[in-house]
Amino acid sequence: MTARRASAGLSSVLLAAGLALAGCAELTEVLVVIDTDLAVPAELDELRVDVIGPDGVARRSEGRLSGPDELPRTLALVHRGGALGPVSVTVTGIAAGSNVVQRRARFDFVPGETRVLRMTLLGACAATRCVGDVTCGENGCRPILVPAEELEPYSPDAIRRTDAGASPDGGVDASVDACVPSVEACNERDDDCDGRTDEGFDLQTDPANCGGCGAACAVDPVNASSACVAGGCLVTCDDGFLDCDSTVEGCESSDRAPATCGGCTSPCEGATPLCEPRADGNVCTDACPGGFAVCSGSCVDTESDPLHCGTCGMACPKRPNATRTCMAGDCGFECDPGFYDCDGDPTNGCESQQTELDNCGGCGLACGFANGVASCATGACQLVGCDAGWGDCDGDLDNGCERDVRTSVAHCGGCGAACPSAENAAVACAMGVCQVDCLAGFASCDGAPDCETSLADPATCGSCSVACDSISPVCAPAAGGGYRCTAGCTTGTQCGGSCVDTTSDILHCGGCGVVCPTAPNATPTCDASACGLRCLPGFDDCNEVAADGCEADLEQVTSCGACAVTCPGGADAECTPSGCALACAVGTDDCDGDASNGCEADLLTSSVDCGRCGRPCVGGAGATGAGCMAGVCTVTGCAGSLADCDGRAANGCEIDTDINRRHCGGCGVACPGGSRCCAGACLAGGGPCP
Repeated sequence: MTARRASAGLSSVLLAAGLALAGCAELTEVLVVIDTDLAVPAELDELRVDVIGPDGVARRSEGRLSGPDELPRTLALVHRGGALGPVSVTVTGIAAGSNVVQRRARFDFVPGETRVLRMTLLGACAATRCVGDVTCGENGCRPILVPAEELEPYSPDAIRRTDAGASPDGGVDASVDACVPSVEACNERDDDCDGRTDEGFDLQTDPANCGGCGAACAVDPVNASSACVAGGCLVTCDDGFLDCDSTVEGCESSDRAPATCGGCTSPCEGATPLCEPRADGNVCTDACPGGFAVCSGSCVDTESDPLHCGTCGMACPKRPNATRTCMAGDCGFECDPGFYDCDGDPTNGCESQQTELDNCGGCGLACGFANGVASCATGACQLVGCDAGWGDCDGDLDNGCERDVRTSVAHCGGCGAACPSAENAAVACAMGVCQVDCLAGFASCDGAPDCETSLADPATCGSCSVACDSISPVCAPAAGGGYRCTAGCTTGTQCGGSCVDTTSDILHCGGCGVVCPTAPNATPTCDASACGLRCLPGFDDCNEVAADGCEADLEQVTSCGACAVTCPGGADAECTPSGCALACAVGTDDCDGDASNGCEADLLTSSVDCGRCGRPCVGGAGATGAGCMAGVCTVTGCAGSLADCDGRAANGCEIDTDINRRHCGGCGVACPGGSRCCAGACLAGGGPCP
């Protein structure tokens, strides 16, 4: 037997005579397709496959798993003569060196055909024991024998993974829709496992998915801005530029250049070689009006022209996702629609769309959740899933996924999945599975998840199958541990047919028939002939009332780790496995480091912690005040005729509206071509102001 088309990481499996390498015209083979619904690599990071051929020779193949895209793994077993079976296959899933789950199958080859055997390692099977020639599948224990009619005929799609719908699995078990929450993307799939597809993506306005998922509009076109309007991409030229070359992505030509004066086919030549900008359309002329300079055949206002800012030929630098500007002879830029300058660095322009985790819905507003997967794909901070082993059991987004469902008895394996109390047993949660450990001297003889049977009883003396007879009618403790049948008690007290120690026996505590009572979240104890309680992990008896057992959940803020430990911080407090902490809502933070007053800083409005702790708002030149609005520092007042027209507090009030033609009398109030701005009013003609 030989492994063919083995996936990367699984070495070839060479079994005994009877199988061969593929290559014959008609193969007799079985493709073993291995998959899992466990998270890879968090819950399963290695596969081991053991194959035993018809002649009894065994071979093993092992491989590591670093991510979910490495599944399914396929192993081809090819027949080359001799007996067609049986062939036994055992697949074991491993995590961190420890066995997690196992599946077995036994089959015979179908002569002259290629068949498919699916072996899906199910997380639910990790807590299921199947005894004998059975194995665990989707419907519980099933026979390991897979008849020929249950082997799926081969097709090209047989070894591909699908995230929805059922596919054959030995004719009995169906493949599992293993949905692992991740950040929702526009891909026509339910990434965050909420039953909806591509929610939050507006195909009518989203430039990354304009009209359809993945249909992206041009990113930062030359001298232009790009937007998605009504499901179609729209490129808008920056002020003063034209798109005259269809081979260039953007607007490469100036409407003030003589070759393209006001239009792609309107050159200036002959007696009117100069291009004069006017409010009602640029025109060719023989001389520039007063106040304009002649720069390469263009009539230019060097106070406002971004290609000749301050002087001829001084072009303002192009910034990503922004329109370059010239104001009062100084270069600047304005962000394109949907883009923002969150880091204040002019070299990278408007780098943010406020959909990043560091700038979610506003500059500097961080999005993240403890032990959870955060997403800001739609501009809103969302918890789309929990890390493996954690759950959001209180529904409070501020503290993220606060419960360790691998160890919490109240939430074992999932929120609300409390481990049930069990008679005469200690209950614990390990790796998300409830475990029932019988107390010494007890066992489960009925298959139920409790320990109802006393091994000190003569009907089940030391074992579920041993009953004491009339010759030795009494069940007594054995010297080496356990119990045995005897003629009578040599030590302890005989209660019925049992020899017991009434100082420690919970069924006969202090006297025959005195049974110690059970209580919530606890196991009964008998110490020095007195009944008591032993609390389950994560609980304590804080009110010292035996009737309600161990009522205190030590994962709550009012009893965090121990009785009477109340976490400071009020509504912002949370209890984590490592102790008290703060869970700050988006837009707030603990900037003073004092847990007693919680998340005291409002990052949306604080002028000393604007957007993040330690970022004060300070206005630049000409500003009389600065404040914080939605986590962004803004100017609150300007001196005299100065104005803040770019919305950036760092450079203060950068425009004098008394003299600036582009912002005359107010931001955005532009004077027409050939005019000037004097005392905040547009006047016809050039030259100095009166």
